[in-house]
Amino acid sequence: MGELNREEFFTIGEFAKLFGISKQTLMYYERKHIFKPAQIDSNGYRYYSMQQYFDFDIICNLHKLGVPLKKIAVYMTERNTENLQQIYTDLQSDYRYRIAILERNIQSLQAKIERLRSNSNIHKKCFSLEQKNVEYLVAHPFPQSPSLKKNLQLIARHNYQFNLAEILNEYLMGYIVPQNKFLNGTLQDISHIFTRVVSPEGYRNIRVRSAGVYASVISPFGYHTEYKELIAELVKFIKDNDFIPASDLYIEPLRNYWSTTKENEYITKIMFYVKNKAQEINQIPI
Repeated sequence: MGELNREEFFTIGEFAKLFGISKQTLMYYERKHIFKPAQIDSNGYRYYSMQQYFDFDIICNLHKLGVPLKKIAVYMTERNTENLQQIYTDLQSDYRYRIAILERNIQSLQAKIERLRSNSNIHKKCFSLEQKNVEYLVAHPFPQSPSLKKNLQLIARHNYQFNLAEILNEYLMGYIVPQNKFLNGTLQDISHIFTRVVSPEGYRNIRVRSAGVYASVISPFGYHTEYKELIAELVKFIKDNDFIPASDLYIEPLRNYWSTTKENEYITKIMFYVKNKAQEINQIPI
């Protein structure tokens, strides 16, 4: 290699400074075969030409826009109007998708905010009968083990798809107890864990919770040690109103470890589908 005209080249430090990046970033692009120095001398010093400023300007801006490095590398070897137009078109599609995700997450966040505000007004048990529309649950079997570690692994497996999803889910994880078990007072026989979702689209293991009249109790004494007493009171409540249980039992946290470190501040909703003794489903004033 002949003697370099230093007025026509930049050292790696000088070139990095032009873009406000580190020398390590330039080395990374070199290792990935995306952008290489014009010359490397016998001592390993790297030099970049003035023309390379414009090449790297393209790379920096495309990367800033979110174009994958592999796609940038291909474009830099096949640079033309049609290919650049395709990159911009793909970016538009990607941005529209991201905007849709962000808008749904904004809605989910608003729902969570409103629910947290509502929870702050719950200071005593509240029993009710309510007409509910069809709801969708992601449900997984929960064969409980004496091993807390194994139980937690099942919970983690259930939560995994929510952790991966770009869309923030509105609801907290709950439990399902079969009808014959909770009526016998056997609450440890949880059959499934579930998380309610706004739409079943994109989820597996969907279970439909039918529309109809549901009896529920919302309690600020929502830790699991209180479940048995709450269920007994809820069953008495519906019997007093001439209704009978007609489904499995759903235990849904409204406030849990997400918003408090104190178990005595947990809030839980317990509910099941009901029908009246005359086999007619009617709303009644509470």
